[in-house]
Amino acid sequence: MKNVSFGLYSSLAAIQQRPFHVQEIYLSAGRQDIRIQEIKDEASSNNIATRLVSKYELEQLCGS
Repeated sequence: MKNVSFGLYSSLAAIQQRPFHVQEIYLSAGRQDIRIQEIKDEASSNNIATRLVSKYELEQLCGS
């Protein structure tokens, strides 16, 4: 079963607190700012893959 968490702050917290539970991070391809960069940096330093996806794809994953 796949667990999905969404939101910038909850994603960053998950990487920082439980990086071994995070398999992959999906980020909006249309958004490039300091928060997104911080998540990318944390993911990279913990060897967690990041994937840039469309807003539509994120909505499909999150349900809204």
